[in-house]
Amino acid sequence: MTDDDSWSRLSLLAAADRLGGRSSPSALARALDMHSSNTAAALRDAQARGYIFRSPDTVDRRRSWVILSDAGRKTLADARARRSDWLEQAIQREFTQDERDLLIRAGELLERLANVGDLK
Repeated sequence: MTDDDSWSRLSLLAAADRLGGRSSPSALARALDMHSSNTAAALRDAQARGYIFRSPDTVDRRRSWVILSDAGRKTLADARARRSDWLEQAIQREFTQDERDLLIRAGELLERLANVGDLK
């Protein structure tokens, strides 16, 4: 991973993407579990690199929106593709066919578990 796509920077871009590509700085801070001052610094860095831009709220001019730029989306997509390629190669190289089949079945079980919802 290069400096241009550090883990913290990619985490910020991924959080912005999960929030629909347009969010408030405070929503990003909550999604990342970061203090607002750290989020502000990360946003300044991402904006300087052209990964995000800010737009004032049309109703409340005190509020601003953080919007993922095309460059930010591309950086995130490239990082996800690299991670996916690595994982595919590692599974093919390190696991036998029986282990790969077991991994698929385990994934199905985990997906089922993730969809259980509230147990109260």
